[in-house]
Amino acid sequence: MYYNVLMENRSFLIFISCLILIVGLMAMDFINPSLPYIMKNLSASQQATKGLMITYLIALSIAQLFYGTFSDNYGRRRAIVVAFVIAIGGFIVSALSRNIQMLYVGRFITALGLAGSPVISRALIADVCHDQNSLKKAFSYFAMFSQVSPALAPAFGGIIQHYASWRVSFVVLALINVATLIFLYRWMPESHSIPSIKKPFRQQLIVYVGLIKERRFLIFSLLSSLVMTFTLGFYSLSPFIFHSMGYNAIVNGMMCIPYAIGLTSGAFALGTFLYRFDSEKTFKVIMFSGFLFLILASVILYFYVNLLWIGIFAVIIGFMCGNLSALTLSLCLQGFQMNKGAASAVQAFIRYFFTGIGLRLCNFIELAHFYQLSLIFLTISLSMIIIYGIERIYSR
Repeated sequence: MYYNVLMENRSFLIFISCLILIVGLMAMDFINPSLPYIMKNLSASQQATKGLMITYLIALSIAQLFYGTFSDNYGRRRAIVVAFVIAIGGFIVSALSRNIQMLYVGRFITALGLAGSPVISRALIADVCHDQNSLKKAFSYFAMFSQVSPALAPAFGGIIQHYASWRVSFVVLALINVATLIFLYRWMPESHSIPSIKKPFRQQLIVYVGLIKERRFLIFSLLSSLVMTFTLGFYSLSPFIFHSMGYNAIVNGMMCIPYAIGLTSGAFALGTFLYRFDSEKTFKVIMFSGFLFLILASVILYFYVNLLWIGIFAVIIGFMCGNLSALTLSLCLQGFQMNKGAASAVQAFIRYFFTGIGLRLCNFIELAHFYQLSLIFLTISLSMIIIYGIERIYSR
C-alpha cells in the first residue's frame, strides 16, 4: 500500500527533488558575478576569493554523509527541513561579513546546511524510480530543471551586484530559502519508509565503506565529479576572466546563460530520445566527441576570442555536460534496492569532494584569458578518458 501511494506521488516527488536541487544550487550560482567585487570590497586576493567556492564544496561533500544516514533513519522530509534551517543561518552570517575570514565561516555554515540538497534530491528519485530507463529519464529532467539556477541566478545576481551589493544577494538567498522551507514543511510528502530501529552511524559507515569498494560505483562517481568540475569551473572561474576583459557584472552574469542553454539542451536530448540507447555507449561517444572539440576550441581561443565565440563554446560544452551528468548519475545509482540514501550520500560526497579538489588545483592559476579555461577543460576531459579506460581494463 505504501508503495502504491508513493507511485501516485511520483511526479510531484520528482518536482520536489528538482526544487530542492535548484534552491541548493542558487547558493553557489547567485554570487558568482559578485566574486571579483567581493575580492575588491574585502581587500582579498584572487586566490583567497576563489577559495570560497573550494571551501564550500569540501564542507558540502563531507556533510552529505551525515544527511545520508539521517534521512535513512528519520526520513527525507525531516532531513531537508534541518538542512534549510542551517543554510539560512549561513546566509545571514555571509551578509554580515566584514572580512574574508568571516565570509569563509558564513559559506562553511551554508554548505553544512545545503549539503542536504543533493543527497535528498537524488534519494527522492531513487525512492520512486527503480529501472534503468525511468532513472535516466528522471535524471535527465532533474538535469534540465537544475539549469534554472545557473541560467537565471547569475543574471539576477549580476543585476543586484550592479545596482546594490553582494550583501543584498545573500539576503535575497536567505529569503528564497525561507520561502522554500515553508513550502516543503507544508506540502512535501515522505518518500522513505522510516525504520522503527535506527541504524547507528557506525553501522552506516560500514555501508559507506562497502559502497566505495564497489569499483563501478566508484569509477562513475569520480567521472560524475569531473563532469561537475566543467560546470562549476565555468561558473566560478569565468567571472574573473570576464572581469579582466573589462565586462561589468551584468554581462558577467548573462554569459552564464549560453552554458545553461547547452546543459538544458543536452539533458532534454537525453530525456526525449537518447535514453533509448545504451547508457554506457552514449557516454563514450559524447565523452570522446567533447575531447576532440576541446582540442579545436583551445587552438581557436588562443588566437581569436570574442563574446560570440565564447557563447558557442559554452553551449557545446554545456550540451556535453547536460548529457554526461545525467548518464553518470544513472549509471552510479542503477540497481540499488536498499540504502538508497547512503548511496546518494556517498555518490554526492565523491562528486563534490573531488570537484573541490579539482577547483583547488585551478586556484593556483591566475586567470586572465579564456584559452586558459579551455586548456583546463581539455585536461579534465583527458582525465575522464583515462579513468574510464582503467574501468574497462579491470572489467575485462
